[in-house]
Amino acid sequence: MGHDDYLSTKELLARGWTKRLIGLFLVKPDKTVPNPYKPGSHPKALYLCRRVEEVEQSDVFGSEKARSISYSRRLEQGTEVKFAQLTAIANDIVLPELTLSIDDLLSEASTRRNAISASRITSDTQVALDILLDTIKSLEWHLDPFMWHPGIRHARKLLRGRMLAHIIDHYPALAADARERGEQDNGDPGEW
Repeated sequence: MGHDDYLSTKELLARGWTKRLIGLFLVKPDKTVPNPYKPGSHPKALYLCRRVEEVEQSDVFGSEKARSISYSRRLEQGTEVKFAQLTAIANDIVLPELTLSIDDLLSEASTRRNAISASRITSDTQVALDILLDTIKSLEWHLDPFMWHPGIRHARKLLRGRMLAHIIDHYPALAADARERGEQDNGDPGEW
């Protein structure tokens, strides 16, 4: 690589730089060019290779880079711990006993479906599934305090999957609709 060549931000990141290090050591780009992939967006920042290499050889850069790597690892470990904690919480939530007989459940579903005939729900089993999900949906409040934590989406997906599996165990007649709903809500059944 010649000393008059340029490196983009993406290339610097691939070399182990962080945005913080770029702002700290390179401050401003040596050159900007229009972004070829997103016309009209921010220009692409380019940095002279010779300047990048000079900074990379300095002791200060080495210690700051090590500090950034250490910080990133701690952040990653904290994220993994929070993810594991939320998974454990979602797995520990006790699902309620489903005591309504399938006949009573389908009768209630039929009554509700007839009352909302304009609905896009096409079968009593789909309405019955909604009734059961509404009944046990209140369990999601256990996860509400962790709304912005890493892993919350996974924990909610896991809890919804457990709810659907619980319904399938108690009401095999709803299994097909429950699996379909699970695939719509949660994606691949292997994930929940």
